[in-house]
Amino acid sequence: MRLVHTFGSRFEAEQFVAFLNGSGVEAMIISDDEAGLLPALSYQSGVKVYVHEDDFSKTIKLMNSFQDS
Repeated sequence: MRLVHTFGSRFEAEQFVAFLNGSGVEAMIISDDEAGLLPALSYQSGVKVYVHEDDFSKTIKLMNSFQDS
């Protein structure tokens, strides 16, 4: 797995993961916020989105499209 981006909130990360999943890319969220129960914990370290190494290049292109929308 390879880190794609660190978001400031779980909501943003979940939107991006849903976008990736809809584009055929499997992604995973890793965050130190107790599974969303304590969101304040994620403010310090962010919410990280990871993808498989094989999907990394495609994901970067999709991220640019996601950020433009």
